[in-house]
Amino acid sequence: MSTIIEATPIAIPPSLTAPGEVGAESQQEFAKEGIDVDALATQLQDEGAKSFVKSWNDLMAVISAKSAALGRSALLKAVG
Repeated sequence: MSTIIEATPIAIPPSLTAPGEVGAESQQEFAKEGIDVDALATQLQDEGAKSFVKSWNDLMAVISAKSAALGRSALLKAVG
């Protein structure tokens, strides 16, 4: 189970050399390349949230199944 989104190859403008740097100039460079930064941010947030919810639901299903199995096991020991 992984919540990591697969990498999407994009060309990073040379001005993005410092980690976390996305200033107005950088956003303009993205826009020149046809990248809508706001739409991209929204898409990544949506995909990340959906991936997290799926992973969470998978985890809850595994915990529920193991809990039920442990409950049956305890019941069998008590009866047997």
